Amino acid sequence: MDVQGTLYDGRAARGQQAVLRVTEGALVITSEDTDRSGDGTLVWPMNEVELAEIPAPGAPVRLRCAATPGVIFLVKDADGVAALTRLLPHLLDSSRRHRRRLGFTIAAAGVSAIVTLAVYFGWPQIARNLAYRIPVEWEERVGKATLSRLETVFGKPCTRAEDRPGLKALDALADRLAEGRDLARPANVRVIDWSYKNAFALPGGYVIFTSGIIEFMEGPDELAGVLAHEIGHVERRHVMIALVQNWGFDLLLSVIFGGGGGTASDVSYLLLSSAYSRELEREADAVGLELLAHSGISSTGFARLFERFEAERDKQDTGKSLRLLDFIRTHPKTESRIERARGAVDADTPAMTEDEWAAVKAICGNDR
Repeated sequence: MDVQGTLYDGRAARGQQAVLRVTEGALVITSEDTDRSGDGTLVWPMNEVELAEIPAPGAPVRLRCAATPGVIFLVKDADGVAALTRLLPHLLDSSRRHRRRLGFTIAAAGVSAIVTLAVYFGWPQIARNLAYRIPVEWEERVGKATLSRLETVFGKPCTRAEDRPGLKALDALADRLAEGRDLARPANVRVIDWSYKNAFALPGGYVIFTSGIIEFMEGPDELAGVLAHEIGHVERRHVMIALVQNWGFDLLLSVIFGGGGGTASDVSYLLLSSAYSRELEREADAVGLELLAHSGISSTGFARLFERFEAERDKQDTGKSLRLLDFIRTHPKTESRIERARGAVDADTPAMTEDEWAAVKAICGNDR
């Protein structure tokens, strides 16, 4: 029996349509395009196939194989998931029994273990290790709840018909920057109609731009620098690390297993008001500069944007406004970062065409 799905080859952000067939001792995956096998076909030995994460009942299934690191075969539709459950019962039936017990096991054993380990090894490293072990499906659930709260409380999503060309240009830039990176989820770029100048990542691969920061930007290279930096946070799962480190694992469990709107509000506030650690910011900067270099986009725009933010901050009357929500507040240590970014990537390939940039600037009616 054939199962339709999407194959992610670990190099391009977008997947390609593929068909999986179970044979004796192996899974054979045939895709539309030529991949690593050289002829459009992958053969995965059955004993090396595993789940990329433990799925909920009826949720999409992601398979991977040790023979092809970074490659994922994704099945989303219910019929395909049901077929896989019948064809691969040793993987899927047992995984769901484990999943029902996993949340309670973590909650019960985690507290004492975390406290003990934190004493000896330090909480930041424990938070990082925990965040890396959170299933991507759980992270996406936190992200959806937080995004919904943001769009309800802070700013409506920019989804008018007039916004579509700009949103399409943003998606194309995100795909270009992330090409070849091993992202658990492709970057999902959203714009909300909010005057505060900020951009930030959410759990589950969401990257949020406010209309305020888009209006403030003067060129597509500035946009590319910020987007590359936020994709760095997504790739390294910095949002989950920050949530675990600042609020603890119990907050995440409450969101994942049925937390209410108040909990989503707490997550939103944390992401908007708290800066990442210096270590996480350095990592995101490094990844961002790599992405710009790979895409042939100069990093000068990123440095220039920080310089203009610094100049504007100097003009503000500190202490009287909600500056904690500014991009510059949540992305600290600006001087050293300007120095690293300026000239780090000497390239001249435009981040966007003039028409694409004009479309981005028009999102949420910024051209009015």
